[in-house]
Parts: sequence; C-alpha cells; structure tokens
Amino acid sequence: EAGGASVFEFKVGVHSVDVEIEIVQAVHEALSGRAGVAVDANMGMTLRAARRFLAAVGPKLENFEEPVASLNLMEALTREFHVDISTHCSDLDIVLHHPGIRGIVPTLDTAGGIAGVRRLAEALGTMGRRVWLRSHAECGIGWAAMVHMGISIPGLDRPGQCLIDLIEDDLVLGE
Repeated sequence: EAGGASVFEFKVGVHSVDVEIEIVQAVHEALSGRAGVAVDANMGMTLRAARRFLAAVGPKLENFEEPVASLNLMEALTREFHVDISTHCSDLDIVLHHPGIRGIVPTLDTAGGIAGVRRLAEALGTMGRRVWLRSHAECGIGWAAMVHMGISIPGLDRPGQCLIDLIEDDLVLGE
C-alpha cells in the first residue's frame, strides 16, 4: 500500500497444490481488490498440478508466470483456463508461435539492453501482448536503467517486478 503497487506477485510451486490454493485465496482476500494477485511458479509445476491449481484459483489471478516448463503447455493452459500467462522467453521468433502467452517478462540483458526492450515492447504491443520487466539484481546502474525504461517506454504498462529486499543494500546514504 505504501508504494502504491497495483499488483502483488509471489512464488508458488513450492508447497503442495492444496497449500498453494489456500495461499492464493488468503492473499486475494487480504488484498480485497486493492491490488491484483499474480503468481510465478518458475516452471515448477507439473501440468496436472497447474491444472488443479488453475481450476481452483484461476479467476483470482491477474497473471500466472511460467507455471510449467514448456511454452506449448503454457499455451494450452491459457486456452483451457482463460488466464493470462507470461514467460521470460524474450526471443520474438519463439514467442510469436505462442499467441496465447500474453506477457513477456525479460531481463535487461537477455532482451538486448534498453534498445532491445524498447523493440520488444513495440513489436508485442502491436499484437496486444504485454511486456514488463523482470526482477534482476536491482542494484546500481541496472536498477536505474529499469526505472528509466519503466518511465520512458509506453509499452511497459504493468509494474515491473522488484526484489525490494535487494534495493536497500544498494542505497547510498550520506556523502
């Protein structure tokens, strides 16, 4: 609330599916519409587990990042459950073959720097797909670049991810 975030994203795929479902339901209830709920499984779920999870909480999710380890299976899940799914794969030649994957979440380095992120956002934006920045060593000049891109690239309309705990280590206080 203090930061005004419109999305609260957290990891899943760590506990049993039943526990993950309870967690999402509790977070969704606690946020009471003040922010969307998004989750990231880091490709840690089986297709069966992802299906069970989405059947229970899919409508409560703003986005599900990398539920399983296959872009083809992610595409199938988005068709089956009508939920927005995102990936870290930022290779346009690959993601263009998976139109159901609605979000691309690159790091600055894997997308080809600032110019690469700009090109990616512009290309995917014309297709109605979204791009936002992935948390990635939010320190020093890398964090400055992420902030500047978030402000200057219109296609980055969703809050970027942030490992807020790392930012404090990089603050310079005093002289």
